[in-house]
Amino acid sequence: MHCAVPSILISHPFYPKCSFQFLSRPPGDTPRYCNACEKDVSGFVYHCESCGFDLHPCCAKLPMVLDDGEVKLYLYRKVSSPCHRCGRKGRSWSYRSACKKYNLHVACVREMLVENWHELYFGDGKGCGNRIPSLKNTLQTSHKRSKGKVKKCCELAAFALQFVISAVLGDPTALIAGVIATFMSRA
Repeated sequence: MHCAVPSILISHPFYPKCSFQFLSRPPGDTPRYCNACEKDVSGFVYHCESCGFDLHPCCAKLPMVLDDGEVKLYLYRKVSSPCHRCGRKGRSWSYRSACKKYNLHVACVREMLVENWHELYFGDGKGCGNRIPSLKNTLQTSHKRSKGKVKKCCELAAFALQFVISAVLGDPTALIAGVIATFMSRA
């Protein structure tokens, strides 16, 4: 909606001295990034000519408060604590709970919404508004996923090490035993 029916000029509370103009493409020839989510800008953009700031249309119109039903998240321009989803600190805007237990980059919230879009639109039949998926469930799922990736990486590294050892020793027995052990542990 923000791209289909843009406002010609907007202001944003985080940049009170800026006047953002809607452009169909970023100005100039240098790569641009959104000051809210830090993602590349390649299409529509709100640009402040005097400051050089850029905002994606959807980032320019982010709600100041998100609610998952249990926790309210407030939009901040800069937060020093790391994001609870990706673990990185950044210059990007973040949503943070009043208790400071949850801190999520704008881009990470967007990823959460994309991953859970079906639940948001079809789960309770109410649409989404400013509601987001449960933070507790989503963050636990994300943490389990990263543990799974680490485990797979370790298994692959162990298998590669077994291969190297068997090649150096000229004995395929260690490699065969490793392959059998890997298959048995997955069963």
